[in-house]
Amino acid sequence: MAHLWVLLISTAAAVTPTLQGDIDTQILRLYQGNFNGDATYYGEGSNRGGLCQYFPPGLPPAGRAPGMRSAALNSRQIYNSMGCGMCFKVHGTGDGLGQTPVVGDSYAFVDDVCPECHEGDLDFSEDGDGRWDIGIQAVQCPVGDSNIEYKFQGSHQWYIKLQIRNHRIPITHLELFQKKMKTFLPLKHTLDGFWELDDNQIWEKPLEVPLTIRLTAANGEVLEDSVDAIKNDVVIQGSVQVSLDPSLPSMKETSNPGPTSTGKPGGSLKPNSSTKSITTNKPTIAPSSTAAKSPTTDKPTTNKPTTNKPTNKPATTTKRRNADSPTATPALTTTSPGTSKARGLSSSGF
Repeated sequence: MAHLWVLLISTAAAVTPTLQGDIDTQILRLYQGNFNGDATYYGEGSNRGGLCQYFPPGLPPAGRAPGMRSAALNSRQIYNSMGCGMCFKVHGTGDGLGQTPVVGDSYAFVDDVCPECHEGDLDFSEDGDGRWDIGIQAVQCPVGDSNIEYKFQGSHQWYIKLQIRNHRIPITHLELFQKKMKTFLPLKHTLDGFWELDDNQIWEKPLEVPLTIRLTAANGEVLEDSVDAIKNDVVIQGSVQVSLDPSLPSMKETSNPGPTSTGKPGGSLKPNSSTKSITTNKPTIAPSSTAAKSPTTDKPTTNKPTTNKPTNKPATTTKRRNADSPTATPALTTTSPGTSKARGLSSSGF
C-alpha cells in the first residue's frame, strides 16, 4: 500500500546530526551549480546491468519514484562510483540533433556510468534518438519515509562486500565496529560501488553478526546502523536515513514506490505535476582545493541557454555506453575526460 511522503523543510531543520564527519567537497559541488552537457539514449532496459549493480533484485525506492528516469552519469562526475544512486535535475532546451528532443525539466537516477561521456553529460536508459543540449544539477533523492538499504555480494564471515543503497545523498565513508578493540575501522570503496574490508587493516575474524556500521554522508552527517545477517544478493532494510538538508536542492516527494523490486522504473520527460523545482538562487561555486579539478570550460554556470543551435555537434547517436559490454566495469577517473568525439556546445544551462 502506498504511503504519503511528508517531508517539510522545517522538520528537516529540526534534525541535527549528533556527529560531524568529513565533508566530500567534490560530491557537494554537484549540488551547488549547473553543468552543461549532452543527453543521449542507450535503450530501454539498459539499466539492468552496468557499474552500479542494482540488479538483482532491482532499483531502490529512490530510483522508482514517480517521474524518475534512469541514466548513466559521465565518468568525470561519477567519482569512481561514489555517484551511484545520486539524483539529478535535468533541463533540456530542445536544441540538438535527432528525433527525440529533451525539453523542459525532468529528474534522473544514476545507475550506471557512461565512459565516453564528458562532464555534464547523461546517457538515458530508454529508447530515443539524438544528442541534445542539457544542464544538470544534483538534487537530494526522493527517499520519502524509506530507509537506507544494504546488499551483500560474495560475503561471508571472513570477507565483506557491501552495497549502500537508497541514500538521500551519497555515503562517502563507511566503517565497521570491532567489538574486541572497541573501535570503528574504515572499509575500502570499490570501483563497482561497494565497500569491502581493507587489507591494510587488521580485522577481527570470523566476523560476528549483528554488524555495527557507521556511515558518513557527503555533507558530513554521521549515522550508525546494525545489520543482523550476511545474506548475499538480497536487499536488507536499514533503520536510518540521511536527513533532508535544507541547504541542498531537493525534489518534493509525493508517494512511496514501496520496497525494492524488479519492477520497471518510471520514466517521463516531464516531472510529476507536484514536483518542486530546485532553488534558482544557487550559490557561486568555489570548490575546495581537495575537490577534483575540472576543466575551465566545464565550470558551472547560471547563464541562460542560447537559442541558437550549435553547428559543429557530432552526428546523432543513440549509443553512448560500450554496446559490446554494457555491464563491464570501466577504468574510471576523476581527472581526465572520456574518449567520445569532440563536442561543439553552446553555453546552455538552466
